[in-house]
Amino acid sequence: MKNQVYVTDDGQKIYNDRSVGVSLFIFTADKSGKWYVLCNQRGNRTSDSKLMWNVPSGYLDWDEDGEKAAVRETKEECGLDIPWPWVTEAEHSTSPEEHKQHIIFRYYAIVPSYYLEKELASTSDEEDEVRDIKWIPLRDLKDYNFAFNQDKTIERIFTDYVLLEKYGVVLEQLYGPLATVL
Repeated sequence: MKNQVYVTDDGQKIYNDRSVGVSLFIFTADKSGKWYVLCNQRGNRTSDSKLMWNVPSGYLDWDEDGEKAAVRETKEECGLDIPWPWVTEAEHSTSPEEHKQHIIFRYYAIVPSYYLEKELASTSDEEDEVRDIKWIPLRDLKDYNFAFNQDKTIERIFTDYVLLEKYGVVLEQLYGPLATVL
């Protein structure tokens, strides 16, 4: 279904079929223990935040659950198959002030280090939806211009969920801010 756009009196665009969004924060560590997150650079044909970086994100299709939507968006935007049982919901937002009234479900997955070697390529049929794809070292997040404050969300999900799942503790509480740990 093609997006139907309504424009409010103040010029804000509202998409009638874009109400539930998903994001998949995919983390891995190389053999030395350096952590990475999979990101893509938005293309010129995206509706907003052109040429900014984000994690694989998109919208729930009809008759689709959140985890499978996140896996599908990752395949479309980055060319990676992530087994959906590896995907865990981290958080969601229903705030009307956030993301143009969308309800956002944020998921994460921890994948084996060999994913760093897999070929990354968009399979989207939308022209120039994705400009670039890469594994970004968590230490280097500050060097990229992220859409939707996702750099802060990456740090939060890594600290609050991934470290807790992998190590049973939140290292930031033990050693200080994320930057000093990584």
